[in-house]
Amino acid sequence: MREAGLVLVPYVILVVFLASRPAVSVGAVNAVIAINLAWAAARSLLPVSRWVAPTLLGIAFVLAQGFAVGALGLIQYICLRQARGAALA
Repeated sequence: MREAGLVLVPYVILVVFLASRPAVSVGAVNAVIAINLAWAAARSLLPVSRWVAPTLLGIAFVLAQGFAVGALGLIQYICLRQARGAALA
């Protein structure tokens, strides 16, 4: 768990930095979306990877976390597309 938390530290720093900017580049937002989707995919594959042996409750938690992060990435993608459309209009 410690390693997973340490991997997230640079991501959190990036998100906090981007959130503090008055304007953010599309590339930076795409990077955050890609990281979220990669995390969701990794969470979904973890129970079948045999790297860990979680309980049934652990598997449910990992899958729920993957679903939630994937949904967040999808919402970010939709909002980015809507923001692009509004900027073009």
